[in-house]
Amino acid sequence: MLVAAYFLPLCSREAVAALTSPVYGLTDPDFVTVAVFYRQLFDLAPGGLARVASVLGGIKLVMAAGFLALIIDVARGIVIGRKGDEATVNVALLIGALGLLVWSIPFYAAGDAAMMRLIATQALMISGAVIVVMVQRLAMPAEDLLEPVRFSLDPEQRPLPMRLDGVPVGRAA
Repeated sequence: MLVAAYFLPLCSREAVAALTSPVYGLTDPDFVTVAVFYRQLFDLAPGGLARVASVLGGIKLVMAAGFLALIIDVARGIVIGRKGDEATVNVALLIGALGLLVWSIPFYAAGDAAMMRLIATQALMISGAVIVVMVQRLAMPAEDLLEPVRFSLDPEQRPLPMRLDGVPVGRAA
């Protein structure tokens, strides 16, 4: 949750700047470094810099959306009194790690020490969250794990729909 609270405003700000700016966010020197690296890597024409900048802004927007979904899921779980969805945590951390990988390669190639330290710190934040989630799931008792879903065409065998408080619809609270 804290990792999402850190990355959400950071990624949102950079994504909005890149996607709404008339110069595609190329006023930020760090953003320019990444965009020029990928333009040269894919051997695009100089006009391709704008497309690369737009794609990089889109990557940042997807990262922000993933972390926003994680915050919403955890907040919903706290309000309802249940655990959040594990898939949301998995996807948000995976998107964050992949996005960070895309952004880290140009700085390591350029040898920018200050940005390498920042990227390493962010990578430690995400990897720390992944480790905490993995240890937490390994320490979870077997009865807390999700049961496989079984479907039946027989109306008597189907589970009743549930309300938000966990009481089946059609039964008294």
